[in-house]
Amino acid sequence: MNQDRHNPTHPLATPTRAAELARLQDEGIGLSEFIELTGVGAGCLGIYRISSNGVSVLDEQAASLTDYSAGQQHDILSARRNFGLQFPCSPIELMSWYERTRESNGVSDFPLAPGFELELRRIQGAAPSDRLSVPSSKVAAAFAVKPDPAENRAWWDRRFRDPNKYGGAVLTAARAAKGHQKYPSRWYPDVLAAWLVERGFLSREDVLRAIAQHFPDVDVDLL
Repeated sequence: MNQDRHNPTHPLATPTRAAELARLQDEGIGLSEFIELTGVGAGCLGIYRISSNGVSVLDEQAASLTDYSAGQQHDILSARRNFGLQFPCSPIELMSWYERTRESNGVSDFPLAPGFELELRRIQGAAPSDRLSVPSSKVAAAFAVKPDPAENRAWWDRRFRDPNKYGGAVLTAARAAKGHQKYPSRWYPDVLAAWLVERGFLSREDVLRAIAQHFPDVDVDLL
């Protein structure tokens, strides 16, 4: 049943839950997760149709495209392509779609649960050329998880070698580049800092102190 929902009818996910959804693996977002993140369920919202298959632009005129000029046909088809979203999708694909829905005036027709975009920024961030990455040796020197320097280095080395095993998707996404031969791996200190606090390895105060001392250019507003 189609409904015109000008306001969300389902409570948005909490910031903690939204962050969990942002950390899902590829193709982890379906209609259920979409409802949590936007409050909008199956039905219609303005020009959009939401279903278990995804989000599409209403296409009642699909059978009569020949009634329109070539330019109008192009606009109609472009809207369907640019503003469509197929389920299941990855968190990044959902965020990319959401950005497109607010291109005209900066405001989307859909709400978005607080915490989702922020967590994606922590995990993915800007392009590598736009953000600070540091070699693994500087990470271990800055973030003292263990009081003994040798134990601390060993602790970090295990995670540097297999971030997915020891930290999951967030720690894996914190790696800017894999190491090879004489070159150490490189890491995003802001993502590592958020991960350390979230996992309880260091307090937020300890992390902020380490960043201020070792990585003063890191944006601490994300922590």
